[in-house]
Formats: sequence, structure tokens, C-alpha cells
Amino acid sequence: MKLFKLTALSGFIFIPIIISCIEYLIWSRYWAESIHNKIKRIPLDIITAERIKNYKQILDKAIKLNIPDSKYNYTRAELFLKEGSYSSARDDYIKAICLEPTNALYHFKLGEVYLKQSIDEIYKNKAIDEFKKTIFLNPTNSYFRFLIGKNYFYLGMDKEFVLEEFKQSLNLSLLYQDEIMEFVYKNISKEYEDLNYIIPQNNIEALQRLGIFLDNKNRWEEAKKEFYKILALEPKDEKYYVIFTQRADARKDFAVRLDIWPKFLKFYPANKTGLSGLIYGYFNLKDYSSALKICEEALRLYPDDVAFLLLSGNLYSLLGEYDSAISNFKKVLKLEPLNRQAHIQLVKVYRDKNDLTSSLYYAEKMYQLFPADIEMTSIYAWILFQKGLYDEANTLWQECLRKDPKYYSALLGLGLSFEHKGDLEKARYYYEKAKAIYPDKEELNTHLERIKGKQKE
Repeated sequence: MKLFKLTALSGFIFIPIIISCIEYLIWSRYWAESIHNKIKRIPLDIITAERIKNYKQILDKAIKLNIPDSKYNYTRAELFLKEGSYSSARDDYIKAICLEPTNALYHFKLGEVYLKQSIDEIYKNKAIDEFKKTIFLNPTNSYFRFLIGKNYFYLGMDKEFVLEEFKQSLNLSLLYQDEIMEFVYKNISKEYEDLNYIIPQNNIEALQRLGIFLDNKNRWEEAKKEFYKILALEPKDEKYYVIFTQRADARKDFAVRLDIWPKFLKFYPANKTGLSGLIYGYFNLKDYSSALKICEEALRLYPDDVAFLLLSGNLYSLLGEYDSAISNFKKVLKLEPLNRQAHIQLVKVYRDKNDLTSSLYYAEKMYQLFPADIEMTSIYAWILFQKGLYDEANTLWQECLRKDPKYYSALLGLGLSFEHKGDLEKARYYYEKAKAIYPDKEELNTHLERIKGKQKE
């Protein structure tokens, strides 16, 4: 009976203690797990020093209770690292590796700690060893290869080792290509051969990024090489020709159009984009006859294509073949009666042909169709001015200025119109007003000097 009472009494004493210990273990694991997950989600930079201290205390309890989980040591190491306690962080990373020796991330982090402590060759070699282990354990992680390449640079390793890691990173993924190219260009080498070495040569996106990168660095001749490589890999894809053309045009390298679009047209002779690309190549190089020849070929394929009709009309006009230009612009207006460009060009061609009567007729017609269009209104005013109808022209230019007080064409027109009428003060007023808004317009200086000379007479 005494033994039973003693056993019962012991149960009453020890069972709550055992339960409390179990609860303590459970809660310690729960809080430690919670901290680990939180630190995975939240950047350490935004965690306060006080919060780090509290987190470490909870992790200390979990680790002291011999809860064997590598991530608790890893998480505490991250907190030590945030505090700058490299030795403590190193020890915790090593403990985490002892518990989980095949975790590549732990080896990488240990390597970075050694890198931060690399005041002598021993730590440098240890850092390199950990990075090599990282690659061995996880050779397909592009991000590791990228960071290891940077760390090799910081460790003072030869350029070849650094570039090789960047190359392997980009072979696995292009996610970090822009960062890698900028890092190499800024810190390692600006040589085209080195930048080209790290880029996967059969990957169009990688080549395009390098081309754009070099172009943005004002190295167009080298950038062109990358775009040519892309066309060699994808000779039938229109979009790569367009991208190359846009880049070349921005550099005023219009000869590129003459080189690449004929190659594309061999595959697709009737392709409108290819024909236009070639036409504008000749046009931008002012070889209007060659441009017109291609344009006429395009119109044989597409006789009612408005874009080609407008383009050929402009070319005929530039070559002084005004009747052919007029014929094309009128054909456009039959297809599209409200085509804005055709109306404007028709007025200008008749003016260039010195047929001001026809030019005025079409200008008035244009104005009636588009009374709110400020450019068309000003063009109409200029034809009136050339006909000597200064008051009518001034009325239209004043109308333009009510819509846009800074409209240059109207300010200049009013200045010239009042000068022709002999009202030099008003002419000077509009020239000076235009000059205040557009100080770089050299023709205004000429007009103002002429006005001053007339006023002195």
C-alpha cells in the first residue's frame, strides 16, 4: 500500500514535469522553425538588431536542447553574419554542414564567410575549396555559378577562372546575363573577345542581349557582329531583321539595310516588310533611283498598296517626276479619300511644280476636309502667301496660334508676311517671338538682321 501511494505520488510529481518538458521541446521547435521560415522570406537588412537578438535566443534554446536540424544552425549563422560575427557564423555553417554535408547552399555560405575573412592564403584556399564543393554538389545552379564567379574575382583568381564560371552560369540560364556582362565590363575586361567568350553562341536571346549591351556602350561595329550571328542562326525570321534594322537606323548605318534585306527577300520575295526595308535603305542613302526601282517592283506585286503608292509618290517628287508623283497621290485618295499624307503631298507637289493655282485648289480642299488640323492649315496659309494673298494667309496663321501659341511655322509665316506688306515692326515682333521660343533657329537671325537693315534705311 505504501509502495502504491509512493508510486502515485511520484506520478503526480513527474508526469506534469515530463509534459512540460515535451511542451517546451515542441514550442522550442515551433519557434525555431518559425524564425527559419521568416528569415527565408524577409531580407536580413530590414530586421532590427533587437529582433536579431531575440531570434538568436530562441534558436540557442532549440540547438541546446539537441534538436538535430541543420537549418537552425544555418539560420543562426545568417544572424551572426548580419551582426558581422564571422567566426560565430563560420562555426554554425560548419555545424550545419556536419548535419547535412550534401547541402550545396551551406558550403557556398561557408565559402563566403571564408572570403570575408580572407586576410591570408589559408582562408582564401578554404573559400575556394568550399566553392568547388558547391559546384560539385550542385553543378546546375546558375545563380551559384554567377556568385562564385564574382567571388573568384574578389579572391584575386585569374581572369580565365572567373570568366569560366560566368560562362557556365549563362549556359545554364540567362537570368543573370545583364548583371554578368556589366560586372565583366566594369571590373574584368572590356575586350570584345572576353565578353563574347562567356555568351552561349547558339542562343539567340543571349546574342541579342550582348548586341544590345555593346550598342548601348557605343560599340556598334562589335554589336553588329552579334546581330549577324543571329541572322545566321535564324535566316528566315523577320523579327530579327527588324530588330537589327532599328538598331542600325539609330546609328545611321543605313547600309545594313542594303546588306540584310536582300538576303531575307531570297526566302520571301514578295514580303512587304522586306521590300520596305530595302526601299528605305536606298532612300536614307539618298539613292532615290534605286529606291524607286524597288518600289515599282513592290507596286507590281501590290498595285493598290497605299504605303507603296505614297512612298513611290515621294520618290517621284524627289526625282522631279512631278506628274508621276501626282498620279500616285491621286490614286491614294481614290482608295482612301481622307488620307492625310496624300492630301499634304499633293499640295506640295503642285507647289514644287510651280503650279500654284492647282496647289491652292487642293490646299483649300484639304482645309475644308481637315479644318482642325494645324499643320494642314499652315500649309494652306503658305500657298496663299506664295500667291501674294497676305491677309488671307495671316488669318489662317493667327488661327494656328490660337491652337498653339508656339507653333513655329505660323510665327515665321506671320513675320515674312508682314515684312512683305512693309509692316516691319510687326514682322520684327513675330521674328523675335519665334526667336525667344526657338533660339537655335539660325534663319531667324538672318531675318532679324534684314529687318534691322531695312529699318535703318
